[in-house]
Amino acid sequence: MENEVLTADRRDPATRAKQRPPPQPLPAHGPIPDISATSPKWWKYISEGGATIVFSYRGPHHDIFSHSVVRLRKAVRDISHAMTLKQLEASGIKLGEVDGPGNSEVVEPEEGTITRPLEMAEKVRLRSKGSNDSIRSVGSMRSVHGSRRMSMPYQPPAGQDSDSDSGWMDDSDDEGLGEEEQQDDPTIEFQTRVTSKLIPLHYLPRLESVKIGKRWIAELARISERARPAARRRVDGIDLKRKKGVVADDLVGWEGWAVEIKPKWGFLPNPTHLSPKTARHKLKRCRYCMHAYHVSRAETHEEQGIAYCPLDLFSGDPGRLRKALGALWDAWDASGGSINNLKIFVRGKILKPKPAKGSEAREFKELQEFLEPRDEGMRGAFIETLGRMLDSSPLLAKLSILMRSLDALDIEGMERLWREAKHLPMVGLTPPIAADEDEPSIDDWQEFVAEYLSHGPYVSSEPHPTDPPREEDLRYWLSSYLMSATFKDCSVMLRFPPGKVLPDWTLDNPERDVGKPLITAIDLDPKSMRRLQKWFDLDREIVVNYAHAVEEGRAQGECIDARVGCQSGPV
Repeated sequence: MENEVLTADRRDPATRAKQRPPPQPLPAHGPIPDISATSPKWWKYISEGGATIVFSYRGPHHDIFSHSVVRLRKAVRDISHAMTLKQLEASGIKLGEVDGPGNSEVVEPEEGTITRPLEMAEKVRLRSKGSNDSIRSVGSMRSVHGSRRMSMPYQPPAGQDSDSDSGWMDDSDDEGLGEEEQQDDPTIEFQTRVTSKLIPLHYLPRLESVKIGKRWIAELARISERARPAARRRVDGIDLKRKKGVVADDLVGWEGWAVEIKPKWGFLPNPTHLSPKTARHKLKRCRYCMHAYHVSRAETHEEQGIAYCPLDLFSGDPGRLRKALGALWDAWDASGGSINNLKIFVRGKILKPKPAKGSEAREFKELQEFLEPRDEGMRGAFIETLGRMLDSSPLLAKLSILMRSLDALDIEGMERLWREAKHLPMVGLTPPIAADEDEPSIDDWQEFVAEYLSHGPYVSSEPHPTDPPREEDLRYWLSSYLMSATFKDCSVMLRFPPGKVLPDWTLDNPERDVGKPLITAIDLDPKSMRRLQKWFDLDREIVVNYAHAVEEGRAQGECIDARVGCQSGPV
């Protein structure tokens, strides 16, 4: 492969089409598993976001559902008050309490279904191709990990009252399906055809489509409602018209313990496309550290004595990595476990640090079953355990390279390219970024990734692309920034089995054995084109606020990017 920097493809379209690998057809499978073979009582409410709600399986051993969660889609209760975040705010619900449909989601006006960008794009694609290109049939979609399959039809354990605990199968498998089968959740296909081409499969969760019965989902909604936050219950609930859900690995675990880290941006931007006014700050401080001085933050993490910088976590240096983990622990401890960057789970429940009594040292008794504090205390044991696992994995390095190479223009350069292509001189106005762009479909994303990988961004000897982007490649750069945003906003889950963490544990787990430590990248859904203008506006605000903090003497120091010009090795 030639050493070429990450710029728009110089080849003509005909040549590019010949060299790009064609989309591979998805393999056919038998009938998908039916979750109605289990009792709704065996599924425990875990969490929810703007569009989905998650339950963990807590029943007897099951070949498919043990160590798994199911993610179900939601629908709003009152469409007139849930169309936008502003309308949600006007209804008296604080956005800190419930995010409702977010900036990347819309509400279907007829049924109230909350729809994400990928699903919107797929509906547009199917409509444009006509009825002969029908929605994907039941059983056609599987995780690229392969499916957990039962060796025999599932039977309730001996002594179990089948009428009360597993009698939730509908009388007819086709009840309520209508004339065409319901579409599988597109996030499964997105991982199969897109994400797994960028992140090695053994760092991605198992995702699998499952069938859901009408009686089963209605009963689950009924018995789980009290477990949900009151603010969310006023806005939305489980979409009872859905016939499919997504089963995934239970990365929180209900027997051992787990940690979720949201690293944020792991690089300093490409200086080529920055203005002199912003470059003086953007090339010294990372986005996360500058954002701490935004007017929306009452007190910065530095002013609170918290020193977490993502560039330490992504540095590849064991000492800096442990410094970052220590800063995350300190922020978690000081905030009472409320920070977004670090969450700790013990037996499936989120752990909140308890205030110390008087001068007593924190004990963190919940973690003593898994960690050996020794002389350095629980904080030191936590840092070293996570440090060992992250040292042994190239996942952070891979994420940093993806964020950096996909955001090759910085949002300043992307906005400038958009303005040059779309400015209306007659009225002196430029439409908002991507205002007339359709959301990318799965086919679009697959084509983008093939083109991105064809550039050879990981073998470039240059730390940054130097050639100017071209207007005819505008769609490519918009998509590239969106994909970068997906990785900037992802989380890394570290899951540990029951028992003490031993010094001789092997932390490498390419087979994703649920009985061993697991490291997984999650929350890799695509972002919406509609957010690009808001991100550009926020970027300007962050730099302005940080510049004021520097002038006032409240901000100083530098963030060191150790991976500028790094090349990707095997993962």
